[in-house]
Amino acid sequence: MLSNLFPSGKGIALIGNPGVGKTTFLIASIHYLNSIGWAKVKLKELPPEYGSLVDLLVSGKPLTPTINLSEYSLEFSNIEYRGTKLKTGMFGKITFKLVDLSGQDYRRGTQVLAEAVRNVFAALFLIDPTGGSNFPLSLAGQIGPLDAAVRYMLEREKDIRFFGIVFTKRLLHKYDFTRMTEFVEEQLTPILRIIKEHGVRLRFFEVDSRGRTGTLDPEGLEPIYFETLQTVCKIIEGDR
Repeated sequence: MLSNLFPSGKGIALIGNPGVGKTTFLIASIHYLNSIGWAKVKLKELPPEYGSLVDLLVSGKPLTPTINLSEYSLEFSNIEYRGTKLKTGMFGKITFKLVDLSGQDYRRGTQVLAEAVRNVFAALFLIDPTGGSNFPLSLAGQIGPLDAAVRYMLEREKDIRFFGIVFTKRLLHKYDFTRMTEFVEEQLTPILRIIKEHGVRLRFFEVDSRGRTGTLDPEGLEPIYFETLQTVCKIIEGDR
């Protein structure tokens, strides 16, 4: 069991190709985590574009592509999921940053990638299954950058505890989650062994950040953040 004294200020990097839904996932996360009482965004540290992004999502309109690096600080507390609670810091609260990286910078492996993953304890790799007529075709161009980013972080970021692979836009495709997971594992076999050797946890998830209303009604966020946070927060109740 890991200590609950993991320092505030570390980051959770959101990484993926252009158009996979990173910014939508980010804004939906901030909105939803606040609504269920898991985290509150630090208003003084909000980027100026936050309000317009929320307005677009609530109205069901598409978001403009991220063109730089954005950070949003959230104070987490009172994390409970399916009967299990997490102690978030010595005083019941801990602050982490959600780091949104431009898909172009990620795919090209530019210096901005290094900035995005510096001082993070977790990375969520978003994969869009809807970009082709079948899942392998949809995955084209998404595995290579993921593999390269994982290798980079394992080599340089000593505090990495968790990698999550998140299939997005769940309500827009009919692919089976287990089969998608198995296929990605096959494609990533060499790096999965290295991840295990480094003692980093890896989990697969699926999410729909807009939800069934197509606005801001996300599905599947709780397990993602619970699994991520329990790598650095003490479990105080339950059998997980």
